[in-house]
Amino acid sequence: MLISFIEGIIFVVGLAISGMCRRSKIEGFLTMYKDWDPSLMLVMVGGLLINFITFPIITKCVKKP
Repeated sequence: MLISFIEGIIFVVGLAISGMCRRSKIEGFLTMYKDWDPSLMLVMVGGLLINFITFPIITKCVKKP
């Protein structure tokens, strides 16, 4: 339970640092015909890359999830 809480805090801090808590950033990403802002996509791709790198390492080291 404590580890999940710490992971949530890290996630929230990452969103706050990247500015993804601002409504204008989300609307800028979802509005493709006007001033499109790809920064949300870059944050999502960064999270996917980290997952693609660490998931195989974790599954090799730990027998049970």
